[in-house]
Amino acid sequence: METALSNYIQNYSPLEELIICSNKIIGGGQLIKIQDYSPLVVGRGEIPLIWLNVKNNNKIIELIKENKSFNSNLNVEKSITNRTTIIKVNNSIIIHAKMREENSCIISKIDLRPIGLDIVGDSQKLKIAGNTLSGNTFSGAQYLIGME
Repeated sequence: METALSNYIQNYSPLEELIICSNKIIGGGQLIKIQDYSPLVVGRGEIPLIWLNVKNNNKIIELIKENKSFNSNLNVEKSITNRTTIIKVNNSIIIHAKMREENSCIISKIDLRPIGLDIVGDSQKLKIAGNTLSGNTFSGAQYLIGME
């Protein structure tokens, strides 16, 4: 992945296929890049490995690093049996990720509004800042969406 991502993400192994709310990214890409960082990074592991970041005053703040929460409001539930990683704010799921195969992960639910990002989706569609994406396939793209 690109240098900016490697500046703050370590031990990252890209997925060959990442399905986010019915939209498929093939070839190691991620959901979104905002300026010089990616708020959500999903990597390969026995269960999905998740990094969740926000930016404040040009500083990237790690909320979750490799499924470990650094914020008391965020809870990470991991299941080796189900191959899932579920992230909750209070008792509301904000990310539900499941490994489908060794190199394929599906995110069936996402709601990043509690951390200040207008990104929400379910198994049918993904909404980013008012734009709806559904059933798309992207191959070779580093990011599904890029914003400045």
